Amino acid sequence: MDNNNENGKSGFGELFLLNAKLTDVFSRAYPVRTAGVTRLQSRVLYMLDQHGASTMGDLAEKLNAHNSNLTPVVDQLYVEGYVTRLTSQNDRRIVEITITEKGSNLSRSLTKRIDEYVRNLSETERREIKEALLRCADLL
Repeated sequence: MDNNNENGKSGFGELFLLNAKLTDVFSRAYPVRTAGVTRLQSRVLYMLDQHGASTMGDLAEKLNAHNSNLTPVVDQLYVEGYVTRLTSQNDRRIVEITITEKGSNLSRSLTKRIDEYVRNLSETERREIKEALLRCADLL
């Protein structure tokens, strides 16, 4: 069975190329490296800024990451003063992460850049893109 379309690309190949293009566009619009943080650090800050304090476990789940991968990321954000950590007195395994004002300011300045790009899309276009990306994520 041939999974290629009329352009000779497979469905996966098209999604792969689309992902590369979106990653490139996103990187230019969302300049995390010039802000001194990694993309994952910026995602942590965004989640905390949007949803408030979170345990490491909940944060890992929201970001689809493993605790062991997230710990050094949060540790560096803590060292830089972007987040605070509070260990539960009842269970030392539970650590609650809270964004600081410095972290919130950084997250909002980065998010503002993306919002400037997105404003060029109509409400319908934004909805259609979101629905298409969510559908692709569900299929994969």
